[in-house]
Amino acid sequence: MTGEDSQAKDPDGFAGRTVVVKAGGELIDDDALLDGLAADVAAVLAKRVRVVVVHGGKPQIDRRLAATGAEPERIDGLRVTDEATVAAMREVYQEVAERLAGALDRHGAAGAVLPGQDGLLRARPIDASQPALRLVGAVEDVDAARLAEVIERGEAAIVSPLGRAAGEEGQALNVNADHAAAAVAGAVKAAALLLLTNVDGVRDGAGELLAELGQERYQELKKAGVVSDGMIPKVESGLRALADGVESCRIASGVAAAPVSAALAPDAAGTGIVA
Repeated sequence: MTGEDSQAKDPDGFAGRTVVVKAGGELIDDDALLDGLAADVAAVLAKRVRVVVVHGGKPQIDRRLAATGAEPERIDGLRVTDEATVAAMREVYQEVAERLAGALDRHGAAGAVLPGQDGLLRARPIDASQPALRLVGAVEDVDAARLAEVIERGEAAIVSPLGRAAGEEGQALNVNADHAAAAVAGAVKAAALLLLTNVDGVRDGAGELLAELGQERYQELKKAGVVSDGMIPKVESGLRALADGVESCRIASGVAAAPVSAALAPDAAGTGIVA
């Protein structure tokens, strides 16, 4: 293949490389947003880009728990998790993953559903440092070989963010989806980690969109309460991914047209996380 032909097939230079996309649950919950995301992932796969999608499920889980009378509780954007919450997550994540796989199929692409708790994501409880979170885990290891089997045959790997603890019982642990995406991106040596959400990036105290955000400025904004709630794990996941060798990370809008392609473009909007 000539350089000219290669450029035509891969205008953004990601052919043969891996991109990890974290798609918030709100993007999969909405029919139109899901269709736009799936169409774009299919288009990116057609350019021979290897794609892993780590999905969230916040609104879906909140609805499931609300039906039982449970009130969601979060600490720094992380969901306080008990056994009933883990059980709800298992069911909801299977539904969310299959919904995304079905949307990809409608656009002529294949998606393989890989539940994290089936050994893909091995995790440890983080209750020693934050006991109030209970059954929340941090990823210690990712089965990168299993992911490679899927993405190297041209399918999107769809990862659900539950981890499996060590030991015979293998307790399922809730892993924040942003944290899971960062761990996956580091394990597969991704060229890019895209954290897609329903906002267009990180904003400063004046409401201005930040083109870039590094550790020092992030700590200032967090201390001031400007970066809070669910944006905290996004920024921290981006910083972790860069430290683990991921080439680039961007927090961007999943509501935009062709959200993955837009976030990979040289003139991409959103907030680039920098070391």
